[in-house]
Amino acid sequence: MKILNIIPYFGSEYGGPFINAINISRHLRRDGHLVDIASTFKKPALHKRAEEIIGYKNYNPYIYNYARMENFLCFSPGFAKGFKNIVKNYDVIFIHGFWRFPTSFAAHYCRKHKIPYFLFTHGQLSKWSLSQRRIMKLIYFHLFSNKDFNLANAIFFMRQDEKAFLEKIKANVVIFKNAIDSRDILSFQDINYRDTKDALQKTGKLLYLARIHPKKGLLLLVQALNEVIKCFPDIILTVAGPIEDKSYFKKINEFIKNNKLEKYIVFKGIVFGEEKKDVLSNNNIMILPTLDDCAPLSIIEGLAAGLAVITTKEADISEIDNVMGFVVERNVTAIKEAIVKLINNPALLIKMKNAGKDYILRNFNWDIRSKELIATIQANIK
Repeated sequence: MKILNIIPYFGSEYGGPFINAINISRHLRRDGHLVDIASTFKKPALHKRAEEIIGYKNYNPYIYNYARMENFLCFSPGFAKGFKNIVKNYDVIFIHGFWRFPTSFAAHYCRKHKIPYFLFTHGQLSKWSLSQRRIMKLIYFHLFSNKDFNLANAIFFMRQDEKAFLEKIKANVVIFKNAIDSRDILSFQDINYRDTKDALQKTGKLLYLARIHPKKGLLLLVQALNEVIKCFPDIILTVAGPIEDKSYFKKINEFIKNNKLEKYIVFKGIVFGEEKKDVLSNNNIMILPTLDDCAPLSIIEGLAAGLAVITTKEADISEIDNVMGFVVERNVTAIKEAIVKLINNPALLIKMKNAGKDYILRNFNWDIRSKELIATIQANIK
């Protein structure tokens, strides 16, 4: 099958839609399908960076690169012209996300020329997400997206609370969950230490692996760390991820400076490949106090690598609670108490660390997910 992914913006700083477009492309290519990506860029010629992000050079998609005129709606005349020229080379179009010019244009053109297309929500229809710029999204939906939704061959949703929105939509809706490559799972496990001695040595090493954005809750974690160090002065927090909200990052740095936390926190920036493996292998506890997510890839990677996870119910992965980590309320006290409980109980920490690997291999494995995806596509092509 020949598949073209439409993603309005390109870069890991854009989170789920971008990462999933990359993962779908490389894993379906590995299974023998021709899968490419069309996107818009702030800067041209980012193919080298794309290879670094994707990782497996033998399965890299071709990336059609179109300059955009502005960033809010990703308006790009070049994309419109280019899409018309390349779409004839593909059997199916995957459209990732909404509220942007490339996604709406692709859906409109597919309907006009009777080309099958599938929408991926990536959690953008959750209650929290719909509350952000709510008026703009309502207007955009009624002007452009109504037909995009209702006339899609199927819609892949990620969060259960998206169903309230999708119940009004005529298209078939199908659950889609994040996944990682089984080779990544085994690779993560190979590099992570699992015996008691090494686990004890790394008990006080915490990891935040996500974008630096208010939704992800890094400030709450830093505030909790400020309380934890009163009991455990040797603790270290590694922060790995791009800065998406500069004013929020400034607020975090002000708190760090005011409370003299500089020696307790290491900022790594964006990590890929071996560097990501290093941060996963050198820490024991992953913490993500998110406000809205869909079983995020960072948590899945952390569990696969043998880290206990502390997160919130809004991460939408409640099954890990008291088994592979803790699901806590989104406040400083709850985060602090969960950290202290794991540090004070190494046996529990080790048990939780080891519980994640098999669970991820069974439930979040691209070897399984890619076959499910193709079967659903074939069943919904009219």
